[in-house]
Amino acid sequence: MARKIVFSGICLVSIFFWTAHVYADTLEDAKKLMADKKYAEVDKVLERELAESKPSLEVLKLSYDAAIAGNRFVTAERRMAAILKLTGNNALDLLYQGGVCAERIGDLQTALARYALYAQNCDEKPADKPEKNDNAAAAKPQKNEKLER
Repeated sequence: MARKIVFSGICLVSIFFWTAHVYADTLEDAKKLMADKKYAEVDKVLERELAESKPSLEVLKLSYDAAIAGNRFVTAERRMAAILKLTGNNALDLLYQGGVCAERIGDLQTALARYALYAQNCDEKPADKPEKNDNAAAAKPQKNEKLER
């Protein structure tokens, strides 16, 4: 019984390392295809990773970049929707890109929603940073103050 447990443990560990190695090779192959400007082939290489229930952020971004570069905007929109869901709409640059992508395929409602969320998050200022106007107002003398010479 103990031998079966040890053997199954060894099998699981070896399978884990094999899949991690294959995953790294797949990403490297996809990055090489991007560098060679073979954008249509990137999703073919990433097919297994993209078919998972929750693909990694790196795989989704690579597929998105390939779709945009290859003028496959519907595919790019699908990848962006998955990326934004994975990041929880917290990455401002991705929100804006997502708005542009949705606008390109004619989904204006989604584009406007993403732009609005982007604008809303851009307006929030950290509490520890003063506004530019506060520093400028402190440097200028007020009308009632006399300038010292």
